[in-house]
Amino acid sequence: TFTATLTGGSSWLAIGVSPAGKMSNGGKGSDIIICSDGVVKRYWVTSYDKPSGGTAVTGATCTQSSSETVMKFTRNAAASGDKEHPLLLDGTSETQLIWAYSSDGNTKSLAKHSTSTRGTKKVNIKTGTAGSASVDVAFTMFLHGIFMALAWAILLPSGVLVAHYERNKDGKFMGVKWWFGYHRTIQYVGWF
Repeated sequence: TFTATLTGGSSWLAIGVSPAGKMSNGGKGSDIIICSDGVVKRYWVTSYDKPSGGTAVTGATCTQSSSETVMKFTRNAAASGDKEHPLLLDGTSETQLIWAYSSDGNTKSLAKHSTSTRGTKKVNIKTGTAGSASVDVAFTMFLHGIFMALAWAILLPSGVLVAHYERNKDGKFMGVKWWFGYHRTIQYVGWF
């Protein structure tokens, strides 16, 4: 049994299970339960589009007041079909939960959310403890690409150019000849 409370306005609210930590889950689908317009429905979401259809969740409640939204529902831990993800209850595994709510905090009907009104968290369902936050792999790969480009296209070649063209300059940098101090520093930063 879950109770989710969103304070600060009357908004739609969604909680789901997604092993990848994303709504589309790489096209494999996310198992999401949404409180919207006073009704709780379960959806299988495979894209970033607004879900449609859905199945009413028996016994669930969706209360949307001016100060908060409260969604209560019960679901089986085991998946009962290919359009559900199980809740991991072995006591050591974490279930990847995703959540979202209205971007303006005051839209009762399901609508698109912003990146600041969604998130993900790994939770040990048996103990109720929250684990590590999920990292968006696509964003991490993007950052990796940016840093690799800076290192290999700018920093490391710059260090080589300083060593080649600045050998005859006088002065010291970090206790050694100017060119070598700069060469070494730039190479270390590029390596890091």
